[in-house]
Amino acid sequence: MSSTFKDFVFRTRSAMLLLLYSATIVRTELSCGHIDAYVKHQVVLVNAQCYHLAQDAVSWNDAVTRCRLNNGTLASIPDLTVNTALIKLSTNLDYSNLANVSFYWIGGKVDSIVTGVTWLRDPGTGFVAFNDGEPQGSAEFGCLMLDPGAGGWATDMCVASLELAGYICEYPGKERALPAGDTPQPGSHAGAESLMEAGVVCFCITIAMITRRLGEQLV
Repeated sequence: MSSTFKDFVFRTRSAMLLLLYSATIVRTELSCGHIDAYVKHQVVLVNAQCYHLAQDAVSWNDAVTRCRLNNGTLASIPDLTVNTALIKLSTNLDYSNLANVSFYWIGGKVDSIVTGVTWLRDPGTGFVAFNDGEPQGSAEFGCLMLDPGAGGWATDMCVASLELAGYICEYPGKERALPAGDTPQPGSHAGAESLMEAGVVCFCITIAMITRRLGEQLV
């Protein structure tokens, strides 16, 4: 094997090691650590969105304002996965004596029985999860709340401050650096850097195969 080829192999392997090392230190995951929740267990990450189950009893209208003041929105529920996760968290809070409320305003309103639900931030999925007998109201009587005990949604007056009705604010998940060797937490999405890592690994494997084949041919 020529000295030139040996030098090429050495440089290639060195480059692969550097690429692999850099890939392991730039991985990220989405988290909800940026949300200022009094109790962190009030927050859940689902489908790259953070949901905070606030325990203050306010009206639907006031809940909209409070979420916006914190750079969020009153939560949309786009699918069964999110609905189930929110019910599970609310139930866990209740069983752990960490809940002050039993229901939670969400960011939808029944405009009319014909037109259905309008969301503050439309998920565009058409998903609904009304309890039996709902919706009972529309317009200013049709604001949605999550009813964990029944597993679905109910409606009530938008201006009513109900003693047992908190609210759910929604925020985008925020990327945080993932230390080398760690894996993303359940419910989080690895960032674009993780995709880059996969590409780097594939590139290194390809180069290794090429150099090996060249070495076999030149021996």
